[in-house]
Amino acid sequence: MQPAPPSSTALKKAIIAVGILLIAGLLGAAIYYLPRLTATKKTPQAPTPQINLPVEPTPPVITAPEATSTPAEVATSTEPVATSTPVELPPGNIAFGQTVQLFAGDEVTLGDATRSYRVKAIEFTDSRCPEGVQCIWAGERGVRLEITNLLNDKKEDMKLGTVTAKTLDIMGLTGTLIEINDEKGGPYARVKFD
Repeated sequence: MQPAPPSSTALKKAIIAVGILLIAGLLGAAIYYLPRLTATKKTPQAPTPQINLPVEPTPPVITAPEATSTPAEVATSTEPVATSTPVELPPGNIAFGQTVQLFAGDEVTLGDATRSYRVKAIEFTDSRCPEGVQCIWAGERGVRLEITNLLNDKKEDMKLGTVTAKTLDIMGLTGTLIEINDEKGGPYARVKFD
């Protein structure tokens, strides 16, 4: 028996290498695209019954305490708030859709039948360009909020800014920065939570 000519051995090796590359490419594509294809399929959900409640033209603003007040002195709104499901909120809770005013260190709790969060104002930032200085970017004011999901005790920061991140969604809670102001012994932020 004669050994195979060198050219046929090289050809077999090349065919095997191409086959291995094709198989590796197909496996890589399957690993990359399969989770994305299955993630796009959504299961239909039963419609939520709608309850018509009276709706206020504008949501009430809940004020946080002055710099010298204690958390017990925080004023909360007693006006009814429209929700899809009637829920009894514990004292000090705020319903979703309301605007709250937060000074550094202030803390509020938001909740309904399916979600519950504690929000604490940690710090305010100011990257605005000082007067008399020429800057590339004008900068912005911001607030860092610590969000705690009370259902699973997970915490994440929400960093809202007056220019770059006016609205953020963290763990299913959407915060929208209305303004940052320095009145009333400020700074304080007015934020709407949905």
